[in-house]
Amino acid sequence: ASSSSACSSHPSVNMRVASSLVVAFTLVACASAGQSHCDPSYECAYAYTTPDGSKSYKFDFSSLCGLTDYTLTDQKGHTYYAQICGQAQHNCLPASWENTYEYGVAIQMWGATPQCKSPPSCKNKDGSAACCTADCQVLGTGVPKWSLIGPANPAT
Repeated sequence: ASSSSACSSHPSVNMRVASSLVVAFTLVACASAGQSHCDPSYECAYAYTTPDGSKSYKFDFSSLCGLTDYTLTDQKGHTYYAQICGQAQHNCLPASWENTYEYGVAIQMWGATPQCKSPPSCKNKDGSAACCTADCQVLGTGVPKWSLIGPANPAT
């Protein structure tokens, strides 16, 4: 908590934190259809060959796959659950609106989780009753898309 208040007075630190989150969630774009672990049906690597063909680089993110979600909280109290090369374990079923997606590689949540009613008042995408989650959005789904931030220097 003390680091978040220190960051607010240093714009360059805020920019670095924001850039780090963008990079982290770009990496999270390695989506899958499996549970909260690496999905072997999607390659979690990116290969780059320089335009002249003289050098090749391979970036392999599979070691970042895990059985639990990466969890980040921002200064406004939003909590982010993400998975590298897999689907986040958390789902998104807010009581006050219907999202297009229930699961994804990254989920943003805020506010309190409502008490689960009996029977549960929310419905999964398959139509079955489920407990509602806190307000949320699915931030990423789909096939991985990789690109270099600086193609002129892919090693860094």
